[in-house]
Amino acid sequence: MNDSEIKNPHPQTAETEMEETVEKLLKNFVQKDLNLENPEKLSPFLQDILKNHFRTALNESQKKLSSKAFWWIGKDGRREILLDTKTLFLWEGNIRSEKTFTVPEAKADANQKQILGLNPWHLPEREEFWGFVSNEKNPMRTGTNNELTGGYCYFLTIQGRVDLAHVNPEPVADQKSKYLAVNRDFKKKSLSSLLFYALENGWQVWPTELGIEASNGDIFKDLYTFSLNTGSLKRLDSQSCPLPELKDEDICDVHKGLWELWGTDPEILKKLGIRAKNPADEVKKGYISIDFGTSSTVVAYEDNTQHKLLRIGVSDHYEAPKPEHYENPTILEIIDFKAFITPWRQQAYRPDVKWKDVRCSHEALATLRDNESDPRVTASILNKLKQWALREDENTRIFLTDRNNGHEHRLESLTLRNPVKGKALEVGPGDPFDPLELYAWFLGLYINWRKWGIHLKYFMTFPVSYPAPVKEKIQSSFRRGLQRSLPQSLISHDCFNSFSVDELYSEPAAFAASAFPYWKLEATKEGLAYGVFDFGGGTTDFDFGIYREPTEKEEDQEIEEVFEHFGAAGDNFLGGENLLENMAYMVFRNNLDLCRKYKFAFTKPLDAHDFPGSEMLLEKTQAAHTNTQMMMARLRPFWETETRNSTGVEKIKMVNREGAETECDLAIPYEEMEGYLKQRLAQGMKEFFTAMHKAFTDQGKTPKRIHLFLAGNASQSSRLKALLDGNENSPWMLGEKKASGKDDPKKDRENAEILEQEVQEFLNKVPTSFDNELILSKIYDFFISISEVKVADNLALLKTDEDIFEFNIMGLLNTSADIPDFKKDIIKLMKDEAIAPRIRNELYPLVGMNAPQTESVASEATEEKAPVSEIMDYLTTLYDGNAPEILIYPPIPKNISNPDQATAKTGVALGLLRLSPGNNIKVINCSTEESKGNPPFGFYVGRIRKKIFFPSIQNHARYGEWEEMGTVMDRVFRMVYTRSPSAATGAMPSSDAALIQERLEFAGECNGHKVFARPVDPHKLEICTARNMEELEAGKAENLQELPLKKG
Repeated sequence: MNDSEIKNPHPQTAETEMEETVEKLLKNFVQKDLNLENPEKLSPFLQDILKNHFRTALNESQKKLSSKAFWWIGKDGRREILLDTKTLFLWEGNIRSEKTFTVPEAKADANQKQILGLNPWHLPEREEFWGFVSNEKNPMRTGTNNELTGGYCYFLTIQGRVDLAHVNPEPVADQKSKYLAVNRDFKKKSLSSLLFYALENGWQVWPTELGIEASNGDIFKDLYTFSLNTGSLKRLDSQSCPLPELKDEDICDVHKGLWELWGTDPEILKKLGIRAKNPADEVKKGYISIDFGTSSTVVAYEDNTQHKLLRIGVSDHYEAPKPEHYENPTILEIIDFKAFITPWRQQAYRPDVKWKDVRCSHEALATLRDNESDPRVTASILNKLKQWALREDENTRIFLTDRNNGHEHRLESLTLRNPVKGKALEVGPGDPFDPLELYAWFLGLYINWRKWGIHLKYFMTFPVSYPAPVKEKIQSSFRRGLQRSLPQSLISHDCFNSFSVDELYSEPAAFAASAFPYWKLEATKEGLAYGVFDFGGGTTDFDFGIYREPTEKEEDQEIEEVFEHFGAAGDNFLGGENLLENMAYMVFRNNLDLCRKYKFAFTKPLDAHDFPGSEMLLEKTQAAHTNTQMMMARLRPFWETETRNSTGVEKIKMVNREGAETECDLAIPYEEMEGYLKQRLAQGMKEFFTAMHKAFTDQGKTPKRIHLFLAGNASQSSRLKALLDGNENSPWMLGEKKASGKDDPKKDRENAEILEQEVQEFLNKVPTSFDNELILSKIYDFFISISEVKVADNLALLKTDEDIFEFNIMGLLNTSADIPDFKKDIIKLMKDEAIAPRIRNELYPLVGMNAPQTESVASEATEEKAPVSEIMDYLTTLYDGNAPEILIYPPIPKNISNPDQATAKTGVALGLLRLSPGNNIKVINCSTEESKGNPPFGFYVGRIRKKIFFPSIQNHARYGEWEEMGTVMDRVFRMVYTRSPSAATGAMPSSDAALIQERLEFAGECNGHKVFARPVDPHKLEICTARNMEELEAGKAENLQELPLKKG
């Protein structure tokens, strides 16, 4: 029998009895064994540990109790009662032979019985008694039939005497006999209730096979003779996230111990057999950087002079590191909302939240990917945390439904709840559920794992387009979450006052700090002009600047490098997840008849238009979000790897307005989506070049060459690559020149044969003892694949660092570097320019190298210019035919041999550490300096004229300077604004979804007056009306008001 077979009509009563019993056991132990007045003399953590010990012991006792049909109960080692665990009847354990009774006499006698303090007892019903004696596991049975101990077969029941020598005997009235009393007090209660009663009354309970004396079989032994069960202590780290369990030495060894126990009386710890460790001694001096991303989050840390990445969310810490381990999916999986939210709101520091109730990171993402067509799973996933924070005031709420109970919860708006510096956090039942705080807590559990130590200094970075209030709210959530991952025993130490979570620099600015050293570009006196195109999951950020040597004055301050960055801009809707959401919208719009038939609703992207008849299809409900999310999951392979469903149809389970699920076939408009992606990426690049032109122009700089770095995982898109290098003669592409002259097929075949022969010779020289089979296999595949490349002769050699390449590949293959033939063969292959790009992009990362690149090599590709692409035409027009050379560097690839190397994704977090205080690198944010320390104004503001948007106020405009916007007509003025850099071209159509219109109404006789506006903070205008600028400056303004600008 197991627990589930025991019916408990009053579960709350049983739970309450459990906790009351635990409290009594704790109090008894504290007074008797620890010589303390009450448990309040112990720390809350130690009280919880002891309670868990007793709770665990009680649960184990209950499991044991339910595993057997009968148990002896007694005191002082002597049996008094037999427990039937199926019925919860208690039977008299000893048969008295000296006296017989009539039924009335037996009933009266039983009613007066006192056995182990229980009263009254009863004469059993015939069915009750027969069920008891006929059970073959009954230890009181004896003989071949159903006789009880001593061979007795005649017993009384309420209906009369029965003869146990017969099967299912009929009772005989008016006969005297012995009887066996029964107690039914626990019949309508639970087994746990009986257990707690037994414990409170000092009963002993032991298995019937051990005989009539308790001896060592008492199931309460562990509760009476205390020996701390360290199981709950071992799970301190692993219960909330997949960190390894602690070992006994971690808890008991003199050189180790637990932070949580610091401050406890040493004598108490000695009695418990456990040790404490001072958490202040474990505080690390280095910085932690966090790149909080839409799709994934990266954490980096300082290890003396090195900058390293931290593996977050891995379930097997013995597994060899992989690049994906360092990109922690920004996702939460809510399995049981009520189960995790209770301790989350009760305990401020390291709450007893269980991984089985809420998960994050890789496991949560795996659940989503494995169950993308299951609405129940999809509804329990929160994977738009960063976008939720950005859009919380746009009436775009997120709903979640936990998986176990179907509990629906609507997230409240993100609020500013900063902890008070130096004070302990407090939590309560009324706290809003903040998923960012929870996610930051999960990160903190890994960052502040006792194997790593404790970290108190954190830096964060944000997209350039994020408003300051939103950034501050996100930081406040991270401050709370990260602080809650610290041990509470640290709060009383002075070092706790140094805890901080601050923004340092923007994401693209941080990436530039990683990109320059990776590409071996060194600062010059004049400075290298650069731009960063940070194509992420949620937004695409632009940043521009100059990387230069320090001035003499800066050198005196021991500055070694200087980044001047300016003109930060971006595209709020050019992100991988936003592109997927738009494509999902296209799918639904191409299947409107089906959606209307089954009443399927879906969501509209913020940058998309609605359509006629959309009022019943576009919703912000949980069902609509679930449908969109499932479709996005189906389209992800098309976006990431250009994989198409061969049938052009996706079979998917959708949720209708009533919550019912229906499986249906949706046609996928692949060509329309492909066209959309190409158009949207081209638009993004145009916006980037527009912002670049404006940024350098505003700074009075006209660089002849600009280094362009591609950052973010989405920048690895093959479509973006095709957009940029579709024309080999484009002046902005970094790479090899196309060979001049006509192809010679015969020469191509001859060279291919020679190359294949050289490849085979190379492979023959690989030592047979080489044991890295995975990497060796990849190298083999690489050289075989390049043997198929057409080789043209008379090409310039690719300029590379031969010694570095030679050293790495020879070291990898465990081959002596002084073998002339080996070196000769490698250099031959390395210097053939037809395969040079593949060597650079595929083989270098494989053997653990940065791809060598020099400015002189990059510039060779810029000699031949041909305006053959849409972007090239746009760039030429933008610069009036004098466009600078733009050297585009491909996304930095992952390096399996050196996972701490910066990549297109991890470069932000690592770059942030390079820019952290004390690193002899100076960063000048020109935009912030011009706006006197405030973030720059982030909008273009103007009006529509002849269906074109004309901005009067530009992005990064000076604060406090009035600009004329237009004329009031009928007391109304229609103001239009946007964040899109396309507005700077003066050709932005009024139909562009990035434009936002505000209808301003004014009072008084203002028709014909002018509307004036001026920026007062990054997202707010001050507006007024006046006859002209002279009257405005004379203080004769009217209708003065403030206008907050939506983020759009």
